[in-house]
Amino acid sequence: MSLIMGVGSGVLALALLLIGAFALCYLGQGGRHSSRVTAIVSIIFVMIAILLLSSPRGDTRRTDIEAEIEGYDNRVTQRALMMSSMTLAIVSAISALGAFHILPPAYAKTIDEHSGIVKIKS
Repeated sequence: MSLIMGVGSGVLALALLLIGAFALCYLGQGGRHSSRVTAIVSIIFVMIAILLLSSPRGDTRRTDIEAEIEGYDNRVTQRALMMSSMTLAIVSAISALGAFHILPPAYAKTIDEHSGIVKIKS
């Protein structure tokens, strides 16, 4: 396994993928369908990141340091991915709750106000 700056090739692939996703979102931001471009790029990034993080590693031999540690868990990455996805879901749910249930509607008007406007125009 090749190590560059202490990390493996999978971490570098994820970093390059993230930089590419940011670049595509930035390049597509001024266009007509910028929200679609951002959503599609984000979905593709998340799918590839999950695929890379959940796929097995090539070399499963333990190093000397890992052999000294008793109870070393090989599923740390999967558990971290699960915890981060649950945290993201909780933050999204709280944001949606705040946006749709707690905050008052910004442009809502009463029906009486609309009927008053209709009477003035006629």
